[in-house]
Amino acid sequence: MGKQNNTDDKLTAGVIFIIIIMGIIFLLFAFATLLAPVVVLVLFLVNWIRYLAQDRKRRSTNFWLSAREQEQYEQIAYILAKAEDERRKVQDSVITQGISRNQDGQISQRSYAGKGLRERENTANSVINKYTPIYKELQFRPYARWKKARSHYSKAFGFGFIIFIIAAMFGFLQLRNVLENKPLVSILQSEAIDSTKVVEQPRVTERTDQTKQTGNQTDNSSEISGLEIYGISIGIMAGFLAALTIIWSIGWLIGRMRFGLKNPEPPLVSMNNVDTYVEKYMEKRARKEAKRQQQKEKLKQKREQKKIAKKLAKEEKIRIAEQKTEEENQKAETETTSNASIVEHETAAAVPMENITCKRSKEEEMFISWANCLKNEDYDITGNWENWESSGLWKNLAIVSSVNGINIRIVIEYYVKSKKIYFGIAKSNDEEKVSQELLNNETFQRIITENGLTVKNNEWWYCLKFSTFDKVFQEYLHLIKAIK
Repeated sequence: MGKQNNTDDKLTAGVIFIIIIMGIIFLLFAFATLLAPVVVLVLFLVNWIRYLAQDRKRRSTNFWLSAREQEQYEQIAYILAKAEDERRKVQDSVITQGISRNQDGQISQRSYAGKGLRERENTANSVINKYTPIYKELQFRPYARWKKARSHYSKAFGFGFIIFIIAAMFGFLQLRNVLENKPLVSILQSEAIDSTKVVEQPRVTERTDQTKQTGNQTDNSSEISGLEIYGISIGIMAGFLAALTIIWSIGWLIGRMRFGLKNPEPPLVSMNNVDTYVEKYMEKRARKEAKRQQQKEKLKQKREQKKIAKKLAKEEKIRIAEQKTEEENQKAETETTSNASIVEHETAAAVPMENITCKRSKEEEMFISWANCLKNEDYDITGNWENWESSGLWKNLAIVSSVNGINIRIVIEYYVKSKKIYFGIAKSNDEEKVSQELLNNETFQRIITENGLTVKNNEWWYCLKFSTFDKVFQEYLHLIKAIK
């Protein structure tokens, strides 16, 4: 009986010890889980403030030595070079004079010359031993600053990434709760309207439902043991902490790479770069910034060109549709007025020409004056400007020319509906296709750039530019001279 009691006591003590250990583990995980958000926020602020206060101010020179540090480095480098030269001279004198050295490597003092050489060598060695650590520290100082700044930045980026993920998940859950509660609100409103049915429900069913719910709860609680609950709790807390660690590692890696791309690793300081590195770095940085701005402007121009091309394509479709409708209307009018045209011709012939007053619009007068000016300069003019009333919504005049052996037309066109006027380079006729060879030609590209034209590249235009009636003809003449 005594042995059985002892074994029972030992089992009880072992169980109690295991329970205590499990409780300590649970408390540690719970404590770590509760403190994790606070620790993340504190570490983010600490690293970010250290980066802003200590590291960011040196980014303008890529963590290079200051003017005072550069002067100190040059002085120490000069002292060390002088000491190294002195030690080299002593070694050469020892060899040429045939002076021996002791077992510890020092120069023998048996002769008067040996004593002097030994003093000179010891002095040079002491100078070298004194200033070499300072020299190496100054030599590695820019890299050490860069490495320290990268550490602060990447750590802050990692903790900030955790904060961002947590905030995003919280916002997503709140939004989902709001969206899920919307139909519930509508259901509650409908049930409030039909409240008479709720009052008529017997209380017996409520009690039975409550007893069923309590019964189910007790059954479920009996099915899940305390050990399983403990394991699930530990698993959830450990998973949460592991997720934070993984998220921080990803953010830390992104911050490290981002910092390296923005701030290149500085080289070791030497006499060749101590005075020139900052200037070269700033020049390189300025070139990089100028290239970035140039790329930005190119992207902006491409977006504008695409926008204009879409707009012109839309207008072109409208133009084609309107031309078709006008042609159909003209055919219908010719069929209905064929008989009346003879009478109108006779009456028109009977009226004296002096009494006929032709009222021209301002735009037509402008086109006539431009055409006369071009004729005076012996240009071959085409276009529908002479038949102003019957030419539709697009009025134009053009000059036939060629670039790189490819025939083109230099055109001024006026769109009556939108009252827009523009000029540019079009195909020589409607049957031809746009020549990609001409678009890729350097001379043609230079003409486009100098005259501010936008490439359209469709079934009618190579390129064009919108203008006003006051400026369009001068710009048109400049384009003609550039091509001729």
